Amino acid sequence: MGGGTGHALRGALIQQALWRRARRTSTLVVRQGSLPPGWRADGPVAETATGELDERLVSPGGALVVDTFPDGWMGRFSRHRQRSLFPRRVLVARAVFGGREPLPGTEDFDGLGVPYSAGADEWEVELPGAVALGFLLRRDPWRNKRVPKRLVVVDPSGRCAGEPLEVFRKVAALAGYDVSYQIRYGRVVAGSKVLFVGAGYHTFYEAVRQGADARFVALPKRYDDQAARAKRYGLLVSTPPELLRWLREEGAGPSCRPSGLDEDFEPAVVDLVLGREVS
Repeated sequence: MGGGTGHALRGALIQQALWRRARRTSTLVVRQGSLPPGWRADGPVAETATGELDERLVSPGGALVVDTFPDGWMGRFSRHRQRSLFPRRVLVARAVFGGREPLPGTEDFDGLGVPYSAGADEWEVELPGAVALGFLLRRDPWRNKRVPKRLVVVDPSGRCAGEPLEVFRKVAALAGYDVSYQIRYGRVVAGSKVLFVGAGYHTFYEAVRQGADARFVALPKRYDDQAARAKRYGLLVSTPPELLRWLREEGAGPSCRPSGLDEDFEPAVVDLVLGREVS
C-alpha cells in the first residue's frame, strides 16, 4: 500500500515474492497510473485515486504491508483501524523524517523491513528489530542505447519543461551535446548521459544499480532528502557549472555504487510478511 511509482514497485516486488516463494495470493493497492506500463502483477491489483486502501476492495484478515507511511500515504488509514482489520501488520520503512531519526510509529507494527542491505535505514539510523530486504528494485530495468553526445533529460514530474530545460540546452551546447526531453524513464531511456529531475529512492537506485551515466537534480520533498541521497554518491547537480563539468567528463557510470544492490531479498520478504522466523 503506497502512493507513487517507487511505492507501487516495492509493493509489486513484495507481491511477486509472496507468490513465487510461498504461493500466497495478495492484493496490491496502488495509486492509479503508478505502476509502469505493461507491468505484469503476480496477483490482483486495486488501483485507487490516492493509493489508500479501499476496504471494499480487499478482504480483512491476514497481513497488511504498509510502505513508508504508518498511517497510509495520505494519513487517512489509522494504525488503530489497521489493527482492527488485520492480525499482522508490517511496515517497510524507506523514508526518514527531518533530523534523520527513525520513522515515528515503527514500534506499532508486528514486523519492520528496510529496503537496504543492512538493518538500518538509508542514512544508517539504526532501526532495532528491522529485517533487511535488499534494495527492493526491479532486475535489469535499463536498456540504454549508446548515443554519442546526447543528453537525455528525464523529468517524470514535468517541472523542467520550460525555462530550466532551456538552461540545460544551453549548457549542453557548450559541451557539444544535443538534448532530448522525456517524461518516462527505464527502457525508453537512450543516451550516453542521463539527467534526472528528481532523485527519488527508486529512480536513483535503479539508475545507480545499472551503472547508468547519470546525474540528479534534487527536488524538495517533505519526507525525503533527495539532495543528501545524490550528494552521498557524488551524483548531485545543483548549478550549470556542475552540469557542464559532468558533460565534459569522459567515461560512463557513477564512480561508486551502494553495496548489496543485487541481494536476493525474496526469502526475507516472505518470512517477514508471514510472521515466520527470518532465515
